[in-house]
Amino acid sequence: MFFLDYILAILVFIVTMAFLLIRCALLFFMVRLAPSFKYGGNNNIFRIIQGDFEIIKKKDVFFGFYEDLRIFNHLYIICFPARSRNVIHFGEKMTFMDIPLKARLMKKIGLPICYAILGLFFYYWAILDLVPLVKKNASLIRGSDPHHTGIAAIALGFICKTPYCISIHSDYDLIFESKQQFYITKLLLPAQRLRKFVERLVLSNAENVIAVSDFIRAYALRSGARVKKIHVLPHGVIAQRFKNIDVNIVRDRFSWQKKLLVVTVSRISSEKAIFDIPDIAQRLNGFSDNLLFVIVGDGPDNLLFKEKISQLNLDEKIKLIGWQNQDTVAAIRCAADVNLCLYDGYSLIEAAMSSRPIVAYDVEWHSELVKNEETGILVPNRDIAAAALAIKRLLNDPLLSNMLGEKANQLATRNHEMEKAAKRKEDFYRTIMLKNSNNTVTPLI
Repeated sequence: MFFLDYILAILVFIVTMAFLLIRCALLFFMVRLAPSFKYGGNNNIFRIIQGDFEIIKKKDVFFGFYEDLRIFNHLYIICFPARSRNVIHFGEKMTFMDIPLKARLMKKIGLPICYAILGLFFYYWAILDLVPLVKKNASLIRGSDPHHTGIAAIALGFICKTPYCISIHSDYDLIFESKQQFYITKLLLPAQRLRKFVERLVLSNAENVIAVSDFIRAYALRSGARVKKIHVLPHGVIAQRFKNIDVNIVRDRFSWQKKLLVVTVSRISSEKAIFDIPDIAQRLNGFSDNLLFVIVGDGPDNLLFKEKISQLNLDEKIKLIGWQNQDTVAAIRCAADVNLCLYDGYSLIEAAMSSRPIVAYDVEWHSELVKNEETGILVPNRDIAAAALAIKRLLNDPLLSNMLGEKANQLATRNHEMEKAAKRKEDFYRTIMLKNSNNTVTPLI
């Protein structure tokens, strides 16, 4: 069956690529020749992301889009892969366009490679359907990875002659080295060489690349991005969410009043090192009857994670409470005795904002925010014993915990406070749009 899948995949790839190239060429000439495709100048942004509207709604992360509305009149969010094709108007200034992953029949009959190729074909075909809308309304296009959303951003930007940028949030080399890929990247780019080829193709041709940290900037450079095209724009967090919180309210709500809380906020997926938590908890099993590990989040490995917890008889020591709204997450962070951050991005900033101590793996960009023994405790990546000892140390030393937590808050506020981050992004957007002679940008006041 694999050989049949492989042979059919080659034929499917050739045919689908031919269709896409022909359509791209036709759209390219239509944009430049047809007067109906003339730029509308409506000052809108199109963002292409992984996931769908329901996931975003469940995780309550709309605030990440509100920054864009400081400069743009309307925000279009193109989501893939979604459960079904939908257009959702969220308020007056946001429109979500869900694009599903089609060709599931190929997967059901045992042709996964054909499934991936046809899924990509229907995705890019749907992206090309948006050309008239993008050309008429878009002032900027933004992809969110150097893979399928990056290719879509480049294609739309080239055809519509609209400025675009690609934001990078992870070091995909590290993810693939551990063979713990994001589910969508694993599905669409299973081969390491193909994955790296696509990354280099996308990043070397990108007009602008956004890196969320200096660590990610280094990855982008290794992957072909040009030095002058990379802009480091750290995430922003609403600091006010973490102020004046009565932690007793959230402790009472979840019946944690007497508990020693070790809190992790993360997607439950293997690349987040989430399966290390039961092993860490087991090493601390005799430390205190009141010790409780709290996991805020959900994900594709939820059932496997619960199975491991049960196998180690830790059902009373580890509690999963699913995704919570942002105010609840902030309150839980502030109620924590220790914030455990194994492989985090945005969530690490939230942990620092809470003024509670952090134990983190020394991986990816963590050391930029968690300075060992200054703003938290860094332990070697995947060192379960060291992580358990660090948690035990902080629980036994409230003065050290408070000191590390306060210094982490000061550093996070200095580098990631929302107003500062939003201003940096706003300046960046205006700069790249001003380079495009077709766009009219409102001057900064």
